Amino acid sequence: MRTDRSAHLPVWILVSALVATAALLAGGGGTLAVPALAAAGVALAAGVTMVRERRPGAAGTPALAGALDSETRAVLVVGPSGTELFRNPAGRRLLGDASDPLIGLKQRAAADDRTLAEMERLDAAAAVGAPRRTEVALATAGGGREWFALEVKPAGPGGAVAWLAEDISARRAIEETLRRENELLSDFVDFLPVGCYSADADGTVRYVNQRLAEWLGKSGDEIVGHNLAEVFGAVPNPEEERAELRLRGRSGEIFQGLVTHSVYDEGGEMFTRSVVVRDLVPEQQWERALRAAERRFRWLFDDAPVGIALVDLDGTI
Repeated sequence: MRTDRSAHLPVWILVSALVATAALLAGGGGTLAVPALAAAGVALAAGVTMVRERRPGAAGTPALAGALDSETRAVLVVGPSGTELFRNPAGRRLLGDASDPLIGLKQRAAADDRTLAEMERLDAAAAVGAPRRTEVALATAGGGREWFALEVKPAGPGGAVAWLAEDISARRAIEETLRRENELLSDFVDFLPVGCYSADADGTVRYVNQRLAEWLGKSGDEIVGHNLAEVFGAVPNPEEERAELRLRGRSGEIFQGLVTHSVYDEGGEMFTRSVVVRDLVPEQQWERALRAAERRFRWLFDDAPVGIALVDLDGTI
């Protein structure tokens, strides 16, 4: 293990060599003057070599700086005394002085207490050398919003910290668009005239639409996370694409449901089941009403006191 004394070894070598040389020259030199000067030169060269070898990161500094310069995020490295050690081009555009790297962003968020509080938490984390990351939204002059990912983290054991900032407005816009589309799709599925649900390979319900929940007289939270046997009283056979189930409704009435489902297979293993349940009661009622009307209509034809015939436009009976 190296100590502080070993860290100053090159200095002692140089001093000792120079003192010895000076003493020889002061004593008149003689035959030992030339060897002494040669030894001093060797010591000087050795000391310089050791200093170069002990300089931390001397050889890797240009490569590291080049890598950080090409970083798309803004990067600012601040030393333990608050001095700026490095800043890439993006950091010059986006980050402020080393004493307050977020000063420009704070000025833009002056009217947003929540965003200012997030930036103050980053300052507090930097003060103690703790890592922290957050995403903040800043208003633009045109009334829009820009999103930035801000991060602070330790930069080595010496107490330096690295500040990073990135404009993520494009990513957030894509995420917002996808979120809205998912909400619209969810609303559409919720109010379909059929009930829909999805269950995993263990038969646990992972999703149920509002229509099916209304039919069963339960909320979505009362169905999601429960087994199909608890919800329906039976589990549809995964080998059959269509099945009929007797389901209990909100008021305790029993209705017939037609279940059509697809089993998704990944690597030969069933992992989920998407299902549609349709209430068959209205359709069965319509069929019964149609059959009754047909019987009455036929009775009218057969027992009417006059002759009746149906003729099309061509005169065909």
